[in-house]
Amino acid sequence: VALLVVVLASGFYYFTGTPRYSLYKLGQAVKNRDSGEFHKYVDVDRIVDHLAKYAVEQIVDEMKRDQSTNAWQIDGQQLDRDLAMMMVPKMVESLKPQIKQEVTRLIEDTDEEMEGSPLLGATLAGIETRGSLALVTVEHEDTGEEIRFKMVKSPDRYWKIVEIDLESFEALSNS
Repeated sequence: VALLVVVLASGFYYFTGTPRYSLYKLGQAVKNRDSGEFHKYVDVDRIVDHLAKYAVEQIVDEMKRDQSTNAWQIDGQQLDRDLAMMMVPKMVESLKPQIKQEVTRLIEDTDEEMEGSPLLGATLAGIETRGSLALVTVEHEDTGEEIRFKMVKSPDRYWKIVEIDLESFEALSNS
C-alpha cells in the first residue's frame, strides 16, 4: 500500500510539472475568471514583444514590396523602415500596461459562453517538448484550423505561454 501511495504521489508530482497540466490550469483560470492565475500561465509582456516584432517585420516586408527605383525615394523608404523598426517596439512597450489591463478585463468580464474567443471550440492537438521549451498546437474542432504557441517551463515547474504563432492565430480568428 505504501509503495502504491509513493508511485501515485510520484506520478502526480510528475504530471503537475507538464505543459498539459499547465494548460489545464490555464483553462480553469479562464473558466473561473481568475486573471491572477491566468497571468501565471500566460506571459502577456513577452507575447506583446513578439507581436511588436511581428508588426515591424510585416511593415518592413510591405515597404520592400513597394520599392522605388528613384534614389531619393529609396533613401526615404530606408528612413521609413528605420523609423518603423525604432518606433513600433517603443509604442508597444508604452501600451503594455493597457494591454495587460484589457486582457485582465476580458478574463474577468467574459460571459458564460465565452463568445468571440478564438480558442472556443479548440482542442489540444499536440505537445512537443524539448527540455524546458514546449511547442503546443491546438485545433479548432469545426474548421480544423490550428494555433501554435510556445511554452517555457518556469523554475516553479509550471509552464507559461510566451509566444503565439500570429499567422495561425490570425487565420483562426478570421474563420
